[in-house]
Amino acid sequence: VANTQHSDDFVQLFVDRLEERRVLSVTAALTDGVLTVTSDGESDNVTIRLFNAGEDGSGATTEMIEVLDNGAVIDIDILGFGPAAPQSQIATSMILNRDGNAAALNVDLGGGDDVLDLQIPTGASFSNGVTLDVTVLDGAGDDTVHLIDNGAVSGAPNATNVSLNVTAEHIQFGMGDSDFRLDTADLDLHGTLELTTDQTLTTDGDVTLDGNIVGAGFDFTLDLTDSNIDSEVNEFVVDGMLGHSMNRLGDISVTASHVSVGSLFAGSLATDLDDSTGSFATTAGDLDLTNSLDAEGSFSLNGNLEANSLNLTGATEFNAVGMNRGFNLGTING
Repeated sequence: VANTQHSDDFVQLFVDRLEERRVLSVTAALTDGVLTVTSDGESDNVTIRLFNAGEDGSGATTEMIEVLDNGAVIDIDILGFGPAAPQSQIATSMILNRDGNAAALNVDLGGGDDVLDLQIPTGASFSNGVTLDVTVLDGAGDDTVHLIDNGAVSGAPNATNVSLNVTAEHIQFGMGDSDFRLDTADLDLHGTLELTTDQTLTTDGDVTLDGNIVGAGFDFTLDLTDSNIDSEVNEFVVDGMLGHSMNRLGDISVTASHVSVGSLFAGSLATDLDDSTGSFATTAGDLDLTNSLDAEGSFSLNGNLEANSLNLTGATEFNAVGMNRGFNLGTING
């Protein structure tokens, strides 16, 4: 029997390669004027960065926001404005005033050990001058938030009209920024503020920390009363410790209206408070310095005081409240 082979006995198969689909671990959506960035349950690196940082749109450019998922730019879904395609960047001014008081940028880090690099947007682009509320929430895991100002990136104008509320296990000033500057901005931090270098923090607003400030040997300079902006009452409140008895900070200088800390362990402390109404208080522990204390305004201690020298020439009153207050002082002036 002849072996007859037909051309259609064999069919050659082809496989078409489908378009590669990347499953995002970070998503971003602008919904009815509120920008929400959400991380999943894994450990992610989330970045929120700006272009034309600090520009309010009065000139040729306006500030733009971009979101990155583990180093890759992601699209921001646009919802609630009618049909609109996702965008890789949005103008800060697209975040709208929703409740008569403030616009909102919300970041939910979800689970996992996440790292957020947050360049702080500015509310200056809002024509009615409302505040931009920026809220960062951590979830399960050990999260780190790096706060980045405009000067660390581009030398742009400082962020203005911002209220920042951050909850994370570790909070740092990012990109090695030793001179962190905001204009009219309040910081409400929940976690440990970790100094990685000698640090200056300047803002015309209040700074509140529910946690401790750590950074063995690093100096900390805080200026909350920039007279070039306005003269409102600005407060520095720490519900915890500045430094630790085993890892004290370096030299601390505080310029503010009112200062309240749990306890303080450092090399030296200098305060520049309002002449008539300024106050400094330790609320729960000791004021322990290896060098000098220069006190101004009303000074109240609820713990032991130890310092090499004490200068009271600028103090309106000096009180140690309660019993068993120990004093171990060198030179006293004032």
